[in-house]
Amino acid sequence: MTGDKAGKGIWSHRLQKSLHMRIKKLGFKKEIGLYQDSSDDGLHKKEPGGDPGAGGTWRQSTPEEQRWLEQFPHCQSRRCQYEPDYRDNCGVTPLMDAIQCGHIDVARLLLDEHGACLSAEDSLGAQALHRAAVTGQNKAIRFLVSELGIDVDVRATSTHLTALHYAAKEGHISTIQILLSLGADINSKDEKNRSALHLACAGQHLACAKFLLQSGLKDSEDVTGTLAQQLPRRADVLQGSGRSAMT
Repeated sequence: MTGDKAGKGIWSHRLQKSLHMRIKKLGFKKEIGLYQDSSDDGLHKKEPGGDPGAGGTWRQSTPEEQRWLEQFPHCQSRRCQYEPDYRDNCGVTPLMDAIQCGHIDVARLLLDEHGACLSAEDSLGAQALHRAAVTGQNKAIRFLVSELGIDVDVRATSTHLTALHYAAKEGHISTIQILLSLGADINSKDEKNRSALHLACAGQHLACAKFLLQSGLKDSEDVTGTLAQQLPRRADVLQGSGRSAMT
């Protein structure tokens, strides 16, 4: 690899990694536009408020951004080839970051203006919907399923886990309620024949397990013959909450 190409790769990686972090922490749409709008005298970007004539302001590029632009002037173009589906070390894209942090407006921007892939998968085969279930982002889940038509029971390719499994694993009762209201299959099983009840019990999320039982999920054996009721550390934790329905 030549020095120019190597340098470009290093700076591109740093800037795109920076974008991941800004989306995750702050959800700034302006940071995405950073890779879209530029001028001959260095990168400028509108701050909130829109066009300067409408009360907005412009900021100068940061030193890191300016160094990158000076080294690679071909990027000072109207569109500087930012990759909307750039992945971090875990295979996570900016869209996944936006969704799992509840930044729906950023997700819309990535999809509508930058063509981000809605069905992109991370290194474990999980999609944006699964990551939203992990973090309990209920509005983002509604956005994906109700507005964009994502299958509420779509499975992670490597594990066959559904969003319901992920929510149960984290003990997010409200997220489970949202998923069920959107038509999620409460009886879905993963590649090990585990239901959401198995994951809730394995994680010691007992209130979540009780909710699943009360919602009609029955216990069943996984591929090893293990029932969900065998996974809580205390044998009596599910007493009085439909334990008879587990057998």
